[in-house]
Amino acid sequence: MTNKKYKDREKYKFMKGLVMFDLPMTTKGQQKQYRIFRKELLRLGFTMMQYSIYMRTFQNGESAKRVVPKIKKIAPKDGNVRFLLVTERQYEDMEMIKGEKTKQEQISKSRRFIMV
Repeated sequence: MTNKKYKDREKYKFMKGLVMFDLPMTTKGQQKQYRIFRKELLRLGFTMMQYSIYMRTFQNGESAKRVVPKIKKIAPKDGNVRFLLVTERQYEDMEMIKGEKTKQEQISKSRRFIMV
């Protein structure tokens, strides 16, 4: 019985999904693909953390895994696109070497999810 309760709690563990990419921008066509990819990430709820790193908070790992096929569908054919999933705790333990957290990161840390 204890194991089931633990598994149920794991379903609701907040996660951070990071999309990291390096896309070619040599031609006008590649620049257009980059703009479309970036706009689609924003449409999927991601926010820019750094120039080629976008972040989104997920309710749990299962909801994060459902977005991966969507990212694969919008990813340009050239370049490098990666998705990394970490727990909220692991994300908070990230060490800031230089600079400050963005306003969006500060907001998302204090944000609470409302489940309907």
